[in-house]
Amino acid sequence: MKRFRRWLFNWVTVVSSLLCVGSVGLWVRSYFVADIIGFGNPVANSGIRVRAAYSIKGVVVVYELSPRLDSSGFFWSHTSASLMRAQHGYWPFYLSTSRPSASMHLYVRFSYWLSTAVAGILPLLRIRQILQTNRRLRRTKQGYCASCGYDLRATPDRCPECGTIPAKREMISN
Repeated sequence: MKRFRRWLFNWVTVVSSLLCVGSVGLWVRSYFVADIIGFGNPVANSGIRVRAAYSIKGVVVVYELSPRLDSSGFFWSHTSASLMRAQHGYWPFYLSTSRPSASMHLYVRFSYWLSTAVAGILPLLRIRQILQTNRRLRRTKQGYCASCGYDLRATPDRCPECGTIPAKREMISN
């Protein structure tokens, strides 16, 4: 079970790393290119319901429009970000189910830095864990206490600094 948890944590960390790198790439792109991507579904006797998202100047806005008489299917367009005006405040996340326009039903806005920070947590924890493990192994090999780094060549049975009893290993002296 422990091996499976480690394997799962490693894979989730890899996916999180990829999401973090992708988010940074899209964040940088959003300052130069404004993307609009979406999909229109036909709704019975009412036109087309559009679900779309646009990305501009570090912000992603996801919205849903009530039935309109546009063409259905997938669409993606992009233009210069300097031509579009970013309509966002300073909050990293915003959710609304009604807008002043009667046709807009769902409106979600979030900043790229928020998604980058959330996706970067697991990779940073994994890097910290790897560095700590390497430091402990290096200290133990060199004859130092794995916990505090105190030189154990004079007292190999117990660390006088922190009281840790080291594992019985052959210590290499310089």
